[in-house]
Amino acid sequence: AGDDLVPCCARVEAALVVARANGSLAYEDGAGAFNGDGPAGAADYLTEWGTTGVLDAISRAVAGARPVHAYPVADLGSLRGALSPGPLATCLAFRRGATVEDVFIALKRRGGGGDFVRADALSADGSKRRQAKPKDPLGADTAVLKVSSNRKAAWQQQSGPA
Repeated sequence: AGDDLVPCCARVEAALVVARANGSLAYEDGAGAFNGDGPAGAADYLTEWGTTGVLDAISRAVAGARPVHAYPVADLGSLRGALSPGPLATCLAFRRGATVEDVFIALKRRGGGGDFVRADALSADGSKRRQAKPKDPLGADTAVLKVSSNRKAAWQQQSGPA
């Protein structure tokens, strides 16, 4: 159960899926056997290993990739959502290892502007409030974030004289 090693053979899995699509065999993803004319070596591989392992490897990878969540707010007092009205109305999901800066970038992609100035964080249970750095990882102590930027005017974004 704690073993992260999953023997797999994507070549055999792909050949079985193609043969199934061509109608030359009956095969269910992740199964340890098939009915019909299989690709060379497929039956031997399944006999030795039980399955191609591809479905198990993907399933384990997805199960182990639990996201972290951040609730960007416009105001830490009322917890009004940064993108939607209402308390904690905006929730963003990120991969593990994401940072406060990733929240800023996500907000910028959704219509925010300017450069990162600061972020204030509130812990998930509301007990701890602090200033967060851009490289701080997302987690229980950075669950709720008020991210501030300096919104630049259009003329400030120009690179120089035309």
